[in-house]
This record gives sequence, structure tokens and C-alpha cells, in this order.
Amino acid sequence: EFQVNTYTTSDQGSPAVAAEADGDFVVVWHSNGSADYDSSGLSIQGQRYDSTGGLVGAQFEVNAYTTSDQSNASIGIDASGGFVVVWQSYGSGEIDSDDFSIQGQRYDSGGSLAAGQFEVNSYTTGRQNYPAVAAEPGGGFVVVWQSSGSAETDSSYSSIQAQRYDS
Repeated sequence: EFQVNTYTTSDQGSPAVAAEADGDFVVVWHSNGSADYDSSGLSIQGQRYDSTGGLVGAQFEVNAYTTSDQSNASIGIDASGGFVVVWQSYGSGEIDSDDFSIQGQRYDSGGSLAAGQFEVNSYTTGRQNYPAVAAEPGGGFVVVWQSSGSAETDSSYSSIQAQRYDS
């Protein structure tokens, strides 16, 4: 047993983990506060490990949008070690400012950002929450989440939405 978070002020919660075939793995969670730049509420944090459980780099902050709460992270890792993290964000730096939106961030196999933070959902009415992600071996991935309503046929309280991305 070992402690993952190095930032120890306040609460750390809702962890998720993904592992490569060789045993390397990445853990993500939400943190109430941050040693980095997000001090407005909950932030998404991550830590990489090698197959022996040794640290690979330092704890890092995933979210670039830092207004209000970022929570309920999920992670997928592809065959080459690249990974994607998705989470729900209260508000958005993009188009969805109605309630919670689904945000994502991609990393290459070395743990460096592959691109900037992106918004997953295009339907922006109501709450988008509880995301999950699965990575494909070649670098593509699929994100699913719960949506309050839908732009399609499900106009009841909640629907399940999905978005697929190529490598």
C-alpha cells in the first residue's frame, strides 16, 4: 500500500487508474485545492508510475480551465502509453457554460500534453456528468457520459451520450 497524492491539504477523492500491458500505470483523482495553479475548488490531479510502482515524474494538474470545480475523472491508456483524461467541469472555457460540461486532456507516452484541453460534449443544455473513457490500442478513444436530456430522441430526464475520437 502506498500514498499516491503528494499534495495533502484538504480532501483528495474519486480516483481512477489505467495500466499499460507492461505494467506502467497512471492514477487520476480530484483534489480540493492544488499545489499548482487551480485554487478555485476541486482540480484534477495525476501521477504516473512505472511497472515496479516507482514514481515517473511529479504529481501534475490535468485541467487548464480553473474556474469552479473539476471532478469525477476517468482515464484511458493506449498500447503505446499515451493517455487521455476526461472529467466533469462546472462551467467551461469553451461553449458549455450552462452547468457541468465534459472536458478532456490528451498526453503522449512521455507524459507531455499532446494538445490543449478540449470540450467533449456538443449538447450544452443542462448537466453533463459522470464521464468514462476507453482508449483503443492505436491511440483513438471513446468517451461516454450522462446528459440531462439529449439533442436526439431521448427527451426524458437523462440520456447516455458518446463521442468517439481517432488517434
